[in-house]
Amino acid sequence: MISQKHNSKNLRAKVKVFFQGYLWKKTLTFLFFLVLAFGFWLLQSLQQPFERGIVIPIHYINIPKEVVLNNDVPTEIKVIIKDKGTALLKYTVGKKKHEPLEIDLEKIDLKKSVYTISSKDLVTKISNHLSPNTVFVSSIPDFLNIEYQSLQKKKLPVALSGKLIPSSGYLLIDTALFTPATVYAYGAKTVLDSLSAIYTENIFIEDINSPITKRVKLKVPKGINLDITEVELNVSAEEFTEKVLQVPVICRNLPPNYKIHIFPPSVEIICLVALADYGKIDAINFEVTIDYLELLNSQNYTANVTLTKKPDWIKSYRINPEKVEFLIEQKSSQ
Repeated sequence: MISQKHNSKNLRAKVKVFFQGYLWKKTLTFLFFLVLAFGFWLLQSLQQPFERGIVIPIHYINIPKEVVLNNDVPTEIKVIIKDKGTALLKYTVGKKKHEPLEIDLEKIDLKKSVYTISSKDLVTKISNHLSPNTVFVSSIPDFLNIEYQSLQKKKLPVALSGKLIPSSGYLLIDTALFTPATVYAYGAKTVLDSLSAIYTENIFIEDINSPITKRVKLKVPKGINLDITEVELNVSAEEFTEKVLQVPVICRNLPPNYKIHIFPPSVEIICLVALADYGKIDAINFEVTIDYLELLNSQNYTANVTLTKKPDWIKSYRINPEKVEFLIEQKSSQ
């Protein structure tokens, strides 16, 4: 054990003597000048012009809603460029490495299926994309063929997805109103035929007691382009009250040689109306009916009444009673 400690001390002493010795100092001096020389050589080399290949991603902008690009459109282009070594570094480690080449498709011809960027135009676009002192040498491909398909168009209403809940004692005015109320959807005919509306993203607003306006996003169905992806939601609520109206019951399809007695002859329509609309409705705005053709199958001389006419803006109502009794008799001949 003592011998191992002694050997360890001797080893540390020898290492210390080596690093403090003349030979090590000469080695360090040599390495310093070697690294310095390499640095000068590297700086000198980087000032010389070089050619190198880079890959530039392609980003398509202003794609018309009426078209969809094919899956095999070019997504990158390989370019040979020439510049000083220091300048070329920014294409491999600088921000230029990830900067895409933008291809504007706003003016493509919707009657065709291929948009071609010629070699000359492509060289101009790439040169404008490069730094001023960088020289364009060549590219693969040397021109671009961008294939696309025209889509069919369908006008669809905007529909709410979610819930709008008024405060206690308040009633929503109409339904949710969207601006615009319709949007254009572009896609394959089979997909468009399956759509009856474009829905908003899920919305949940409660305790509504005053006008609310907000921008809401639309859910974009798979395989569909929309001319807009946001609409404005306008919803409001007003204080409401109940209004009770006595409305006579009418029998439809009654043969002219028959007459009917209905008990009770009228029913109550109890509807919720905004305070501002209380005076705008009367019994004449409603119609309650029973149908003679359905009465023939009645076993107990009762019939369900149906509200067949009301103002469109009346959303909440009930009928009392919901059933009436009847008696049919034939008119006496004179």
